Amino acid sequence: MFDHVLTIIQDAHPITYFALLMLAGLGVPVSEDLVTVWAGGALGRGVPYSEFYYVIALYMGVIGSDMLTFFIGRLAHDTMGGKVRRVLLRQQKHIDRAVHTIQKHGDRVGFIQRFSLGARLPITLVAGYSGMSPWRFLLGTAAGASITLTIQLTIGYLARDQMIHFLQEYSSWVGLVILGTLVSIIVIKTRKTDTGSENASALDKIPSMKEDQ
Repeated sequence: MFDHVLTIIQDAHPITYFALLMLAGLGVPVSEDLVTVWAGGALGRGVPYSEFYYVIALYMGVIGSDMLTFFIGRLAHDTMGGKVRRVLLRQQKHIDRAVHTIQKHGDRVGFIQRFSLGARLPITLVAGYSGMSPWRFLLGTAAGASITLTIQLTIGYLARDQMIHFLQEYSSWVGLVILGTLVSIIVIKTRKTDTGSENASALDKIPSMKEDQ
């Protein structure tokens, strides 16, 4: 059964990887790093389509995911109002860190966020919320993705055999961890208290960058 599932994942079409990365841009708990590292391993083991298509799909997925998150942040500021703020930017400490990063790096934040493991989503959301030029953010994330994606694919390629052996030996535990993670995410989200007013005040302090457009 597991071998069959593994074969399906191994032979996934390039568009599947693109779709997974775009889901990450919507805030769905899909790890970009895991997807791209796994893809690197799949490329090393052999894929049913041209390697070029996979690399292009991954690169466009990474950039598209960032820009999707960016424009969600823009809409949260311009049109969607307080409810979206409460949903997207609940964690006060994440907002504070993202604001600090944007204040420190300015127009370079599109490039910097590509190397900010665990903080890409809030930084990108707040960057969009701040009114930063989408073209400057796009250039930064495109340049940064060319580096981070290369690193992720290389790691996956070098560890391709170890990943398969690990999944084959510990497939039951991997399944339990994934299930436990999903349950934890659901429980945490349902227990979130309404912190909209606090977050709104923090977001109101974000320096406007609309003059850069």
